[in-house]
Amino acid sequence: TTEIKKMGTVRGTVLDVACGTGLQAKSLRENGFGPIYGIDISKELVKAAIASGRYNDVQIGDLNNPLPYDDNSFNHAICIGSLTYVDLTKLPNTFDELCRIVKPNGKVIFTCRSDRNEQCECVASAMNKWKLLRKLGPLPYLPKHPAFAGKKVEMFLYAYVVNE
Repeated sequence: TTEIKKMGTVRGTVLDVACGTGLQAKSLRENGFGPIYGIDISKELVKAAIASGRYNDVQIGDLNNPLPYDDNSFNHAICIGSLTYVDLTKLPNTFDELCRIVKPNGKVIFTCRSDRNEQCECVASAMNKWKLLRKLGPLPYLPKHPAFAGKKVEMFLYAYVVNE
């Protein structure tokens, strides 16, 4: 969340994309973000996110398909640590959907692992629906996670502003 705060002021409704159990929402709430909504593909994780009490609402949804929200539903969307599992070449892709559901001038903030960053950056920069506000990185990717101990996997953090 410290890095997210570097992306600039985020006020209004936030969609936590691939919210899991709600760990990111805890940090977002502690730093003044909200109201916060969540979406995740896993029914079990959605149940845990609801039980956490950190969200105004949580939905089940697959980032490889259209999201179950109306156009311009949120002021901002945050997608941390999940794009590794998404097919960005499928159209409409996750980025298209995030631009659709985030209001004009809203921010879409996401991370991308270094081993997928070239595709992620290529797809993101080719879109005419947003403008790059800021890119941070490379940053450590799960430095305390045993699966990545000793591996040179990093991540980049992006903030885009949706066009009017």
